[in-house]
Amino acid sequence: MQVSELWLREWVNPPADTHGLANALTMAGLEVDGLTPAAPAFSGVVAARIIELAPHSKAKKGHVCEVDDGSGQPLTVVCTADNVRAGLMTALARVGAQLPGQAGVEKRQLHGVESTGMLCSYAELGLADASEGIIELPESCEPGEDLYEVLELNDTVIDIDLTPNRSDCLSVWGLAREVSALLEAPVRELSMKEVSAETDTVFPVSIEAPEACARYVGRVITGVSGDSTSPLWLREKLRRSGLRSVNAITDITNYVMLELGQPMHAFDLDKLASGIEVRFARSSESLCLLNDQEVSLSKDELVIADAEGPLALAGIMGGERSCVGDQTHTVFLEAAWFHPQTLAGKARRHGLHTDSSHRFERGVDPELAAMAIHRATGLIVESTGGQPGPVVIEESASRLPQPATIRLDVTRAENLLGIELTGEEIEALLERLHCEVSRKDNILQVLTPAFRTDLAIEVDLIEEIARLKGYENLPDTNAGPGYLTTKDQAARTDPVEVMKNALVMCGYSEVISFSFVSQDVEKLFNPSHEAKVLANPISQDLAVMRSSIWPGLIQAAIHNFNRQQERIRFFEQGLQFCQTPQGLEQRPVLSGLVCGHCEVEQWGVSPREVDFYDLKGDVEHLLEVAGLAPDQLRTEPLEDAGLHPGKAAKILYKDEMLVRFGALHPRIQAALGISQEVYLFELQLEACSDTPPELMFKPLSKYPFIRRDITLIVDQAVQAAQICSNIEQMQIPCLQQVEIFSVYTGAGIQKGKKSISLGLILQEFSRTLTDKEVEQTITSIVSQLEHQVGAGIRS
Repeated sequence: MQVSELWLREWVNPPADTHGLANALTMAGLEVDGLTPAAPAFSGVVAARIIELAPHSKAKKGHVCEVDDGSGQPLTVVCTADNVRAGLMTALARVGAQLPGQAGVEKRQLHGVESTGMLCSYAELGLADASEGIIELPESCEPGEDLYEVLELNDTVIDIDLTPNRSDCLSVWGLAREVSALLEAPVRELSMKEVSAETDTVFPVSIEAPEACARYVGRVITGVSGDSTSPLWLREKLRRSGLRSVNAITDITNYVMLELGQPMHAFDLDKLASGIEVRFARSSESLCLLNDQEVSLSKDELVIADAEGPLALAGIMGGERSCVGDQTHTVFLEAAWFHPQTLAGKARRHGLHTDSSHRFERGVDPELAAMAIHRATGLIVESTGGQPGPVVIEESASRLPQPATIRLDVTRAENLLGIELTGEEIEALLERLHCEVSRKDNILQVLTPAFRTDLAIEVDLIEEIARLKGYENLPDTNAGPGYLTTKDQAARTDPVEVMKNALVMCGYSEVISFSFVSQDVEKLFNPSHEAKVLANPISQDLAVMRSSIWPGLIQAAIHNFNRQQERIRFFEQGLQFCQTPQGLEQRPVLSGLVCGHCEVEQWGVSPREVDFYDLKGDVEHLLEVAGLAPDQLRTEPLEDAGLHPGKAAKILYKDEMLVRFGALHPRIQAALGISQEVYLFELQLEACSDTPPELMFKPLSKYPFIRRDITLIVDQAVQAAQICSNIEQMQIPCLQQVEIFSVYTGAGIQKGKKSISLGLILQEFSRTLTDKEVEQTITSIVSQLEHQVGAGIRS
C-alpha cells in the first residue's frame, strides 16, 4: 500500500521524522518497502496566470500568451496545448528552470516569436506518465508562487507491505490508528457529518444472498455533473497513492476507499432497470467489466444486478454497461459488506486483482459502509453539485461479524514474552488499540474493535502487547543445548570481492604476479613514466616497480600460449606504483586479460574470437555489480601507449578515469612475439570503495511490453553512448530498455554520416500502453535526439 506522509500526518502527527516513522512501522510488523519522493526534483516552476493570448501567425496550433508570473513584467510564452486560454492559472517554467530529464529552459525562437519560458503539463514535470494539456491550478493561487508549495510536493510516499491479517491498515485512517498506538500520538477523531436528504428519490435494493452480503448501503444523488473534474488536492492524493484520476465521481469513491478503507462503486442510475439485486450469478450469464474484459460467470460468484442482468462483479469490479461518464446526471452510490470467504479467489479466477478485491478478501469493517456513503456524498455534492436522496440500508444483522470478547491471563502473557507485566500496564496498552478492557485481578476481559478482525484468541492479544512494547525491547533468551544460532553476515560488504566473484562467474581465473618487471617491458607499456628502480633486484627481469599489472598478466598468458592454451581469461587484484611529485604512489587496481575463442569449443556454437565489445561487456558488468550509478559513467575513446589506436576506450566516473580497456598495442604484441589479439582492462579500485547497494527485487510487469525500432542518421563523430545518454536523461517511466542493434555506413549513406538502429522496449507496471502513448513517446525521443545530436530519421 502506498500512502502520502503528509496525508497520514493530517490524521496523526508523531514527533518522529520520516525514517523514524518508517522504522516504527517496520518494527511493529508493517514492513516499509520503500520511501520515495512524491515528485522528481525540479526548480524554477511557479504558478502563473495567462492574461491574454492570440493565435500564432506561423504555427497552426500555436498560441502566443501573455503570462503574469508575479514578477511585475508580463512574459511572452508560446504554447500549443489544447486547453490554453485567457484567465487560466497554470504552471510556468521560467527561463533557467530545471525540469526532470530535460535541459534547462531557455529563451527560444519559435516560428519567429521569442518564448521566454514554458507552460508545463503534469508529464513534463514528472507528475504523470502522460497528460493532455497544461496544468490547471486553482484560481486561489498567487502568480509567482512556487509550484512545490502550491502542490505540497515536499512529501514522501511510504510503500508498506501489509500482511494479509492487517486489513485494518489498508486505509489512511487505519494507518493513523496504528501509528497513534505505536508512538502514543493523538489521532484525529473520525467525525463523518451525515449529509441530509434533499429529495425523496430512492432506488430499491434487495439482498438475495445474505450469507454473502450481510449489509448493503445505497443512495441516489440527482443533478450531478458527470464531466466535473476532481479538486487538485484530491487528484494529488490519488496520484501519491498510485491511482490515476478518471472523473470526479470515480475519483471520490476511490478517495473514500483510501481514506476509510471502504471500497465503493457508483452506477449511472439512468442506465439501471428496476432495482438493485445482490445475488449469485445464474447459469450462462456474462459481464463486460470496466476494463473491457468479457467474463463468463459461475454460480458461486456474487454479482450486483438489475432486471436486465449483472451490473458488477461484487467486491471486484463494476461493469461497462452502468459506468458513470461525462453524460451522467444521476448516480447510485454503493457501499457494502461482503463475506471474505465468498470473494476469496474470485478475482484471480478472471486474472484480476483490484483495490476492492484486495480489501474485501481480507475483511472490511462492517461499520464503515454508512460512514463512507455520507463521506462520498458530501464530496460529490461539493465537487459536482447534486441533491442527495435518503440513505437506503438493507442488511441481515445476525450475519454480520461480531467483535470478539477474549479472556487474557496476565501470567501467561508474562511467561510467553519473558517480561514482567501488570494488569494496569496491559490494560493501557490494549486501550491504545481501541479495545474495551475490564479487569479483575490478573484476568482481563477484552472486547476487540470491529475493525480488528485478526484478534480472535488470547495469543493474538499477547502478540499485540509484544508489538506495542517493541520486539527489540524483549529480552534475548539462551536457547540452550540442541539449538543452533547463526551470525548475520552481509552478503555484499566488500566491493572488491563482489567484482572478483563476478569475474569468476564469467569464466576468469585469478592470478598473482610479481610487483616487479623488467625495465624494457615497463617502457613498452608506459614509455613516458620513470619507474621506481629497485636497489637490489632479484634479476634484471624484475628490476623496477610496475606501473601497471598488465605486464604480469601478459607474461602469464605467454606462459599458457607456450603450453598450447590459447583461450585465456585472467584477472589480478594488486597495486600499481606510480612516481608523482609527492613521491611514489600506490594505487589499488583490478586488471584483466582475455584472448582466444569467445566460447569454449563445442558443437552448438561456431568458433568466434573474442573482440573489443566482449571485453566492454565484462567491464560494464563489473561496474554494475559494484553498484556504480550508470548515469555517472561516461565512455570515451582513449589514446594509450599500451593499447591499440582505435580499439581503446576509457570510462569516466565523476569526470575521473575509472577504467581503461582495449586491445594490446600491435607494437607490444610484436615485441613480445604474441601471434593472437589480446584484450586488457584496468579498473581503479579507490573509486569503488563504497559498499555496493543491496540487491533489491524488482517485480516483473504483468502487462505486455511493446518494441519499437527506429533507424537514425547521425554524424560519424556521434557516439552511441551519446544517443543512449540523451534518451536516459529524459527519464521516460515506461521506457524499460534501449538497444543498439545495427550500425551501418556505406551505400545509401551520405559521406560523413552513419546509420544507427535502436530497439526501444516500452512497458508499464500498472496498465497496458496504448498506441497513442507509444507514438507520443517515440516522437518525443526522436525530437530530443534531433535537438541534442542532430539525428534524423532514415527514410
